[in-house]
Amino acid sequence: MLVTGLIVGYVALWDDTLPLGWDVVGLVFLTTLAFALLQSGVLHLAGIKAMALLAPLYLVAPAVTNQVPELLHPAYRAALWSWTPFRFPAEALRSLFAGTPDAPDVMLAVWVLAGVLVAGLLLLAVPRRSAGQQAEANPADGVVDVRVDEADRLPRAERERAAEHRDRRVRR
Repeated sequence: MLVTGLIVGYVALWDDTLPLGWDVVGLVFLTTLAFALLQSGVLHLAGIKAMALLAPLYLVAPAVTNQVPELLHPAYRAALWSWTPFRFPAEALRSLFAGTPDAPDVMLAVWVLAGVLVAGLLLLAVPRRSAGQQAEANPADGVVDVRVDEADRLPRAERERAAEHRDRRVRR
């Protein structure tokens, strides 16, 4: 809600002639919510490794979606502009600002953003395994877990001298 309010407020300050009706505010809110849930879901599952996916999505895609697709080089249009989900709300927002809320790209953007929102919710619903569960996922047969405190009770090898550490603990 806060991000949507900031975006709509910024647009109102930028150009007060732009129509900021409920359709525009709703599309901005849906876009904000969908991408926040997608980012949260990916970060939930992958942790910091998710930045390899999110960095190109958030750094490259907005710069490309602000371009008119007909003015882009065909290679950029195929490689960057065509795959970015940011282009759907950008096209829909252009249509809403132009006064054509019945344009097909508005409904397409709503469907795409709803899909992104559901995908983000599904990613958040997947339980994350802790590091301990990942390490113990496939324990080897016949391996006994020996903790450090249990190692002192193990028999020493013949003629092996115990070494004293500077804090007077015995090490073997």
